[in-house]
Amino acid sequence: MAKIDKSDWTDVELDEYGDFVMAADGDLGLVYENDALGQDIAHRVLTVPGSLPETGDDPDMDEADDPVDEYGAGLQRFLHSELNAAGLREMLRLARGETSKEGRVRRDLIEVQPVGVEQKGLDLLIRVQLADGSTAESEVEVGT
Repeated sequence: MAKIDKSDWTDVELDEYGDFVMAADGDLGLVYENDALGQDIAHRVLTVPGSLPETGDDPDMDEADDPVDEYGAGLQRFLHSELNAAGLREMLRLARGETSKEGRVRRDLIEVQPVGVEQKGLDLLIRVQLADGSTAESEVEVGT
């Protein structure tokens, strides 16, 4: 299996509403390694394409990164829509397709499934495998 350096996979922790999480010491909470990847995947599938501001010449972005106008699956567009079989299939297709753009995951080992279909919304569980065989997952809340 390929060796993956996850030491720089750190991000500010966000709650289910996208707000910062405070750590017990009063500082901003952080997520690391596969948890950071899971959070990145949730952000990716919920972001509406074209909604991110241009970053200019960001040295942290390489040529493989998505241009900001193509980043995101935009699952928010399903808010307040009727949840039927066709809509669910489209959400699963979009989530899987956008997750496959994440360079840290094996594109052939992405699992997306509904885990909480309720009148108020839908939760998707996205589970991915990395080249080193480890897994990361994200539960994404999509309101309907």
